[in-house]
Amino acid sequence: MFIGIAGIIGAGKSTLAQSLADHLGYDTYNEPVDDNPYLDDFYADMNRWGAMMQIHLLFRRFEQHQQIVWKKEKGCGAGPDYLRGYYFRPHAPRSRLHRQA
Repeated sequence: MFIGIAGIIGAGKSTLAQSLADHLGYDTYNEPVDDNPYLDDFYADMNRWGAMMQIHLLFRRFEQHQQIVWKKEKGCGAGPDYLRGYYFRPHAPRSRLHRQA
């Protein structure tokens, strides 16, 4: 079983995920940011790097989900990416990715 927690920045997603994981004996899977090559560029120019940032995060989260499924692990994860399908398109209308879609 995997429990995904979505919400806005600062809402307490990671804290809740860690508390649930500790209580249930699950591993915690937070949004991977340490190895994100687009993070600095994104904060410098969000319109230019927003799509690449989202794609990178989606691929990294997919890798985490594969690990959970393949190892049949139990886990709790926190991150805005659980809402990305609902959030990304309506809230980033200026990116090139959306103009082409």
